[in-house]
Amino acid sequence: MLIYVGSYTSADRNGRGKGISVFRSVGNVWKHFQTLTTYDNPSLLRISPGRRVLYAVHGGRTRVSAYTIEPDGQLAAFGSVASGGENPVDLGLLANGRFVVTANYTSGTVALLRAGADGALVDVCQIIKLERPGYDNVGPLASMPHGVTISPAGNFVLIPNKGLDCIFVFRFDPAGQLVPASVPYVSCKAGTGPRHAAFHPRLPILYVVGELGCSVEAFHWDATTGELHHKQAVSTLPGAAVSDNLAAEIAVSADGRSVYASNRGHNSIAHFPVDRLTGLLGPVVCTCCLGKEPRAFALAPNGEVLHVANQESDTITSFSINEAGEIGAGFASTQVASPSSICFGADREW
Repeated sequence: MLIYVGSYTSADRNGRGKGISVFRSVGNVWKHFQTLTTYDNPSLLRISPGRRVLYAVHGGRTRVSAYTIEPDGQLAAFGSVASGGENPVDLGLLANGRFVVTANYTSGTVALLRAGADGALVDVCQIIKLERPGYDNVGPLASMPHGVTISPAGNFVLIPNKGLDCIFVFRFDPAGQLVPASVPYVSCKAGTGPRHAAFHPRLPILYVVGELGCSVEAFHWDATTGELHHKQAVSTLPGAAVSDNLAAEIAVSADGRSVYASNRGHNSIAHFPVDRLTGLLGPVVCTCCLGKEPRAFALAPNGEVLHVANQESDTITSFSINEAGEIGAGFASTQVASPSSICFGADREW
């Protein structure tokens, strides 16, 4: 298994990383074999559906870059284009990789970029300023899109907006346009600061992690219209926790039995069991992440390991996951400076 780790590299982001780190897992051990120095802060990574191109947004900057994945798993620069706004923080892929969507946090925009048949980025074909009627769209409550989530069928794009406490929903026109859905946004609980979102693999449920409210909200998803209806809100912290905390990442297990979220400050990973019929979340159990600032984490493709990127500890810690989805002991730690995202490739011959 190939593992790609993004990082923060610039002094203005307190970065200590060198670029994108590439590892190959040998049993439970990660063997490092490349660090690709690139533009500042390759902070969020995604791999194309064909697994031949890796894309990165560059936090605090205005670029999106592409890298070819060579047969041995190493990366080679494949060009970059403007991100359609300042401080791109997430990206998603549409139409089998023909289009890339970026969420530009500081500019309050979402942009649609074209990619060629070979995966090379071409240009920005659409920029949308995200605004919510009745909200102050400037100042401390400015529009702050922080996530890009593609619907299971690939025909809708959902943008959690931390500043406006809502999720914007766009229908994707394959001709190359994002069109507001019939209900263009849905409110989250006030003050929660929705950051990232993930779909249940079988049920029509979307889970959204609130950075500021340290919460996970569950919404019913209408796959025909793109409408969302609120069902539940729960805390990512145990009842007795007293901590300055910001929630960060969210993930759903492949079997749909578990939801996970990370806590920066409390420095833990929250685990919620999922009701198999309703998709509602059960009581939270938090596990210490054995580091500081778990900005990102990722479940291994086999679902048996959870890897946590402790941004301020310069480590990725690996935890076992049992059949019930519960987090077990941390059993390995890999040194990576300022890690900010993790994604998986696969060894293969073309």
